[in-house]
Amino acid sequence: MSSTYNISAGQADAKGASYFTEHVAPILCARCASCHNEQMQASDLSFLTRDEVLTGGERGPAVVPYKPEESILIHAVRRDGGLMKFPVMMPPGPKLPDQEIDTLTEWVKRGAPWGNGNLACAVGSPPPTF
Repeated sequence: MSSTYNISAGQADAKGASYFTEHVAPILCARCASCHNEQMQASDLSFLTRDEVLTGGERGPAVVPYKPEESILIHAVRRDGGLMKFPVMMPPGPKLPDQEIDTLTEWVKRGAPWGNGNLACAVGSPPPTF
């Protein structure tokens, strides 16, 4: 591997982490982390770490990197019922705005890059209030 390749890979990693931090993390924090966090893991799913998102919960991996059509998260927010025997529509309440669905879909297409460490809002999040 050449050093040019390593620099490019590092830049790609930084760009992916930046996309996650600026665009994806705010959606996950606002729409997902109240039910899928360190303390409360609805359907055994937590958004605390990338590994937990990729491992998923009772229904399988929430995200399959590069493959939104195989990612339960994308089907759940689109509310199209795909991939699930008992479809879920997330988050509870109104459907996400199309722009947020597009952002999550783009994130998965990019390989679901993650920022540094845990998703801070998912650490010790209080139970949701409905």
